[in-house]
Amino acid sequence: MYIFDIAPYPQEAQLLYFAEGKMVTLVDPVNREGVIRLVNRKDPKDIVSLEFRFHRKKPGQKLSVI
Repeated sequence: MYIFDIAPYPQEAQLLYFAEGKMVTLVDPVNREGVIRLVNRKDPKDIVSLEFRFHRKKPGQKLSVI
């Protein structure tokens, strides 16, 4: 059984736009991985990174969480 802890969020985060500005993700600017990091209690080198992802149908519209 794996047990993971949530690592602290980075002090700063960066928005990365792709798909012609229709999709955005929130990443740690240092390692370019997702800001949600889960660390395995038994093996701290085992880290799972997750991203916040947002989308919009057209550039300039409001973003929605995916």
